[in-house]
Amino acid sequence: MEQKNKFTINYVRQSWLDIFQQKGYLLLEPSSLIPENDPSLLWINSGVATLKKYFNNPALAPARNLVNCQRVIRTDDLANINAQSYHQTLFEMLGCFSIGSNFKEEVIPIIWEWFTSPKWLNMNPQHLFITVWENDEASCEVWKKQGVKDSHILFGSKKTNFWDMGDGPCGPNTEIYYDFQPEKGLPSKIEELDNKRFIEICNIVFPEFYHKREEYLPLAQKCVDTGAGLERIAMVLQGKKNAFEIDLWEPVVKLIDEYVSPGGSKMN
Repeated sequence: MEQKNKFTINYVRQSWLDIFQQKGYLLLEPSSLIPENDPSLLWINSGVATLKKYFNNPALAPARNLVNCQRVIRTDDLANINAQSYHQTLFEMLGCFSIGSNFKEEVIPIIWEWFTSPKWLNMNPQHLFITVWENDEASCEVWKKQGVKDSHILFGSKKTNFWDMGDGPCGPNTEIYYDFQPEKGLPSKIEELDNKRFIEICNIVFPEFYHKREEYLPLAQKCVDTGAGLERIAMVLQGKKNAFEIDLWEPVVKLIDEYVSPGGSKMN
């Protein structure tokens, strides 16, 4: 009898919520895909989109450290579905957020523990590569404290590893990529991660500056905005090459196949 993979999408989702709750983060239930009192969005397109009111006014936040799993829609990914095996327009974003509380020294170790500890996802660190903004020495040092080797840390420019929307809060981001083919050797620069051999599975943004015209002023209240793709992570753990082959979609694909295949039943 074939042994079932324990890393179901439900397991991955729940383990993310569990580890952060164990670390003192407050669980937020997912919100509707239809934004509430936010005319700037047609759909909820990120985990943090439902929390903007807390970042704008921290006094409204039920806690300073929050965790969630939010369904999102990104129609701008439509063109990438055929080109890449991991893009989806409707998916779930695993999120952890801090508003003037936990920062790099606290959140990076939790995320690394979740990915690599045998208690959680047990990913092999040799398959994981970290990207860091070239001027973000603090994040780099925290990654190294987790045991990440220099050869697995790649430095990016402001274009690749700095979140900036113009005037307003901004800051560096650090990402985790999974390598499907480590036998091909180590990548030497960040541009080498942009192919089907690697897949981005987590992005941590650290809003710590305020962009005002030409200046970047330090924020008194530094924040964390993390997003990890649930389906992408499940795809890696289940040994699949396509996000639509994971256990979430497998029954749907089989049902469709029954109706469209020559030997299958026909829909009335």
